[in-house]
Amino acid sequence: MKTEIRTFCDEFTQVLRPFRSELEQALKAMPKEDVDNPQTSWRRRLLEARHRAETLSDKIAQQHAYLLIFGPLKSGKSTLMNAISGSYISEVSSLPAYPALVYARHGEKRAFQATTYAGEKIDFDSSQSMADAVAKGHEELASKIVEVERAGESFEPHIHFSDAIRRMDVQTPAEALAESGSVLVDTPGL
Repeated sequence: MKTEIRTFCDEFTQVLRPFRSELEQALKAMPKEDVDNPQTSWRRRLLEARHRAETLSDKIAQQHAYLLIFGPLKSGKSTLMNAISGSYISEVSSLPAYPALVYARHGEKRAFQATTYAGEKIDFDSSQSMADAVAKGHEELASKIVEVERAGESFEPHIHFSDAIRRMDVQTPAEALAESGSVLVDTPGL
């Protein structure tokens, strides 16, 4: 299941590769920085072009198609994620209604990471340790929401509880996701 975006990215990379190679050869042939030499300005321009080509190539290589999966609690979202990926990836996404998105993508080895509203990234050594942190975070989040609402305010996680988990990233060997260039996004139950 190769997506159109993955096909485009692969083709674009193939087209850009010879350009980058020719650019490298031209830079090697040019003299180094010399203020009095008019070719120096061309060297700077080529260096800038190389930088832009590398940046563009890196961005294109990292493009993904995002497939959002949403529905009511216990409606089979996690089962669908497993079926699409051809791998068991949804163990964290089946947590009870935690209000965070779970991004599942291919990775050479299993990896689990949470990102808080404050931008802190927390790595976990297993899905269970991530699930434990989310369960604890769920209790803390519920307490903060009640506290803020009792004070007559509307709860804003980035203001009232910036340690709350905003996003979870799961990587696991899933060849179907690697081939398609897709990232599955599991949403909390509606």
